[in-house]
Amino acid sequence: MVISAQDHRHRPVVDLQEAEIAVFDNGIAVPITSFESRASLPLRIALLLDASESMHPGFAAERRTGLNSLRRLHGSRGDQVFAITFAAGQMPFLAYAQTEAPKASPPLQAGGQTALYDSLIAAARKLASATPTRRVLLLFSDGEDNYSRATLGEAIAALQQWQIAVYSISVHSSRWEYPGDRILRQIAASSGGRAFFLSRYDKAQAIFAEIESELRGQYVVGFRPAGQLNGGEFHAVRIQGRSGHLRLRTRAGYYVPSAN
Repeated sequence: MVISAQDHRHRPVVDLQEAEIAVFDNGIAVPITSFESRASLPLRIALLLDASESMHPGFAAERRTGLNSLRRLHGSRGDQVFAITFAAGQMPFLAYAQTEAPKASPPLQAGGQTALYDSLIAAARKLASATPTRRVLLLFSDGEDNYSRATLGEAIAALQQWQIAVYSISVHSSRWEYPGDRILRQIAASSGGRAFFLSRYDKAQAIFAEIESELRGQYVVGFRPAGQLNGGEFHAVRIQGRSGHLRLRTRAGYYVPSAN
């Protein structure tokens, strides 16, 4: 499991030790079998932009802010970046670079219905990799879906299967709780990411600084699962610090691989 570690001041913890954490599998304390820093591993980052009609008023700002964030988070020459726009059930692959982030905005106009869940699954497949990498999805969306064939549960399962952390960004009035906000929170929490709700797109730079900081304090933890393992079964995982100053984040759990 990949975990992000921060102190009580939200600064990345770069010297976390195995003895400082405890792992619980389905509520049972389990032994840790491996522990190492993952901050040095390359990133596979996908930027997923909602171009549906509901996002039309802010689509230009969404696109501009998203690509700027992709350039900021892209670091070493081993990083891989993707830029994808979704609407009306389509998933056009807009930009990809092996060693550098896209320099231009995708030439797509907003419009159509929202296929968020289908798009998350397609993005998860694009980010999937057999080599050791950190997989991150930056999602710009209002969280509403009115077109997908897949369900929210299926989208979350795909993200968890490929160990992809989703950081979602939505921009709207802070006076209201919108229907899609709960969905975005659920996607982020289940994948080990975070959901951000801003009043303006120009406030996003501070958010990306937080994400960048969080990615510098990541670790991978191996453990011996609790009980019998049945193919396709979901195991809830909780990783907590042994002291109060640690803030740890990871995905909600994992699915046991089914026998072929």
